[in-house]
Amino acid sequence: MAKVSDHFKETIEDKLQVMADEDPLFAKNLEKEDKDIEGCINYILSQVKKIGAQGYTDEEIFESGRSLLR
Repeated sequence: MAKVSDHFKETIEDKLQVMADEDPLFAKNLEKEDKDIEGCINYILSQVKKIGAQGYTDEEIFESGRSLLR
């Protein structure tokens, strides 16, 4: 996993859990063995690098993680 702060990791985990609580189908995807927080964070960071923008809203980051777990 890419080096990220504990706060970043916890924030992503917390938001994904809220999304799972609100969406039963998303919750099932979140429980899959091949879906984990490390993979999600790596995906988010790769999307940030690929897009190349200088700033992102929280929702843009969370939706990037959500798209991987769908």
